[in-house]
Amino acid sequence: MGAASLGRFRALFDIYSPRPLHRGVVLGCMALGVWLLANGVATRSTVGAIPFLLLVWANHERFLATVDGLFEQRTWLVLAVPLAVYAAPLIVVPPIASDDLLRHIGWAFWPGGYRDMYVRTALPPAELYPTFDWVMGALARLAGAAAAMWTAQALACAGLVLVFVLAARRLLAGHPMWAVLTLAALILVLQLISGRLSLARPEIFMTIWALSALLARGSVGTVVWSATGLALGSGYWLAPLYYPAAMLLPIGGRARALVFAALCLCWVGMWWWLTDGRLFEVIRWPLEQVGNRVPGLGVMENESIVNVLLTPPMLALALASVWAARRGGDVRLLLLAGFFLLSNQARYGGIVAPLLALHALSAAPRLRLRWPAMARSAAVAIGSVALAWLSAGWPRYGDLPGFNLPAGAVVLTSFGQATYSIPFANLGLVRVAPAFEVGAADPAVQRLVLAIGRGSVDCAELKDQGFTHLVESTLRGPPPPCVTLAAMQGGWRLWRIDP
Repeated sequence: MGAASLGRFRALFDIYSPRPLHRGVVLGCMALGVWLLANGVATRSTVGAIPFLLLVWANHERFLATVDGLFEQRTWLVLAVPLAVYAAPLIVVPPIASDDLLRHIGWAFWPGGYRDMYVRTALPPAELYPTFDWVMGALARLAGAAAAMWTAQALACAGLVLVFVLAARRLLAGHPMWAVLTLAALILVLQLISGRLSLARPEIFMTIWALSALLARGSVGTVVWSATGLALGSGYWLAPLYYPAAMLLPIGGRARALVFAALCLCWVGMWWWLTDGRLFEVIRWPLEQVGNRVPGLGVMENESIVNVLLTPPMLALALASVWAARRGGDVRLLLLAGFFLLSNQARYGGIVAPLLALHALSAAPRLRLRWPAMARSAAVAIGSVALAWLSAGWPRYGDLPGFNLPAGAVVLTSFGQATYSIPFANLGLVRVAPAFEVGAADPAVQRLVLAIGRGSVDCAELKDQGFTHLVESTLRGPPPPCVTLAAMQGGWRLWRIDP
């Protein structure tokens, strides 16, 4: 293509041209990019950046100068634009949670709650998530189960991002590069916890609350923060693990200790009342059920946090935190991250990651950096592509099994997504095993679940347990003689168990 032809081709994408043809091409290019970004498939979300890059290439002299000037005048756009790209696919194609949130919502649709939802499983002596279950169930009855799920996911995602950005801005104390430094840190954090945000578990809301201690100001702020922590703690049996976040409050050391002690004492009193005096039995129950798991059954979130620490984003945050520790970063953030590392459970990577990121940012004001030309525009472009790829990883409705089952069905599932999505797709109609803690299931059921995960099933054991249906995605070889294939969805299969 000669220079003249290239010039004519480039002119087609001139966003400043008054010609109708050129305007039509530009609008079509933008529409194609938005559609690809909102499609929700990882590869297409990345490809969706190409139409916009084409427009940038065709207009780079005036466009980049204009855009960079806009970013300089309105620094918040450096964060807002990539975050809008992150949110767009989630709004156009709403996601689905893949585990506990689904049963927190569904709990309200069975007359006896979890006792009617599950079969052949032990249950705790009192609710482990009392007010969280109540709030989600009430919202589901009022607005619908799907709306309740999307509300919780939106609050988890928006709350974490908002608190992180505000805390980072405060720690960076007016640094001229605060927006791009925050964006870089936020992208690393979201690479690690974006999947957990989609789950919208109580621990995510406790994480948001813990980080918000950096935003509290004065005695009123401390009281509001503490009261919010107690309110959230009424819905989560492990809430006191997050109460050491009181060390992040901008008050004296003795006052922080008093706030922490008051939170713990109030939580014990509140839960003594909620459990009718059986608090210690409630705390002991989950630990006992973990010990009851048959050999070979495990849960990924209980694995060592070392597996999380060895991922590239977490290594980057850890190295940045080491750098900050040598340059006067806020040591409280590092100590709190170390406290959660002591658990040695992968599930706490969700709070360790933002704590390490904020610790690294707390030392950044000492950096003497200047903006190279067009740096803001480059940061926004790179951040937008990275976040578009991340949002494409949220699970969609088609990813989970949603078979419609007859009322009264007793369903065995492989332990995982199907355990939660089958009750959610059949609210109040079926009973399922295993429950949310696989170790609480009868040993015979656990052995069946383990065998299914390994690709086989014992027909005699399956019939003895009284199940009418089986949902799985792992069986190999010829179908077992005791089941009949009833439906398929993606890689999932619904089997009817022959009487």
